[in-house]
Amino acid sequence: MVFIFSVLSLLSVLNIIIYFLIILYSDKIKFIQDWSTKSPLFAKILKVYKNTRISLIIIEFIFFALCTGGMIFLSFICLTKLFV
Repeated sequence: MVFIFSVLSLLSVLNIIIYFLIILYSDKIKFIQDWSTKSPLFAKILKVYKNTRISLIIIEFIFFALCTGGMIFLSFICLTKLFV
């Protein structure tokens, strides 16, 4: 269960980081602009991230906090059961 929480937590952090990087640097970096014109799949992904609202990022951050809290709680339960 801790492994599942850690994977979900990692994915949500990566999603938040990618969102902010795309919002901040997609118009400034020529490599991203060239890649989006060459690859239609990357252009679609870029468009999805640009159209994402900040409320979804807040939900993603809450999901990250819940997963991290679940990991801490489950680890605490396992450690207390182990040493009692």
